[in-house]
Amino acid sequence: PALPIHLPAAVVDLLDANLSFPYEKFLLEDEAVLEHGETTVRCLHTPGHSAGHLSFVVQGDKTSTLAGDMVTGDGAIWVGTPEGDLRAYLASLARLETVDANTLAPSHGAVSLQPHKLLEKAKTHKHNREQQILDTLEEPQSLDALTSKLYPDVTGVVYDFAQRSLQAHLVKLEHDGRIRQNGNLYVLT
Repeated sequence: PALPIHLPAAVVDLLDANLSFPYEKFLLEDEAVLEHGETTVRCLHTPGHSAGHLSFVVQGDKTSTLAGDMVTGDGAIWVGTPEGDLRAYLASLARLETVDANTLAPSHGAVSLQPHKLLEKAKTHKHNREQQILDTLEEPQSLDALTSKLYPDVTGVVYDFAQRSLQAHLVKLEHDGRIRQNGNLYVLT
């Protein structure tokens, strides 16, 4: 028998390429509604951490949001190239801010009784990192130099993740017209 898997359309190809057992696809589209007894679950496509990320609004006696990899109780959610998109992530945070929920469940950490505070913390962290990048780019920098300055104690595999996170910020800043690339250097516009 095939394993039933509910998934967003954005990850079907990825799953098809990587699963070696039979499964039956049930696509979860943005705003899809699932019902079970007195509980209704609304699916929200919240890309950013990954293209197919979904959050779920659970409506019953009280409304809760299962935010997954949009927020974390401690630290910050990693958004890095090539699968992450910082502009989409910030838009998804803004979308979650419009949900009137009593609780918000992150992928890591405790459930928050202050959903808007946790969402604001995530947004502020990304904006603060963006400002650090802009401040460091007062002088043109290569990606390696920028990574070393902003993550001075990071090495090995973590260095790669730090660099990919910075790349996601640089892509956003280029799109916003705040920086540009000049050869292998990033410069303010």
